[in-house]
Amino acid sequence: MPRFYFDIHDGVEIQDICGLNLPSLDDAKREALRRAAAITNDPDNLREHSAVVVTVRDGPRSVLATVRLVHQIETT
Repeated sequence: MPRFYFDIHDGVEIQDICGLNLPSLDDAKREALRRAAAITNDPDNLREHSAVVVTVRDGPRSVLATVRLVHQIETT
């Protein structure tokens, strides 16, 4: 089973050094989306205009996928 790494970028960059064994890249993309959603689920993590990016890697520099959740707060 391949090991995938999930780097998080949300104003601060956090590199995953442990990784997670998952059956497929599709499972890794779902995990990346789950992680991004968990960050944006907490209002304390949100700024006026921001994005949470989770990069999926299979090694030190091999980027396989990127999940980007963008949130924008508009006041009228």
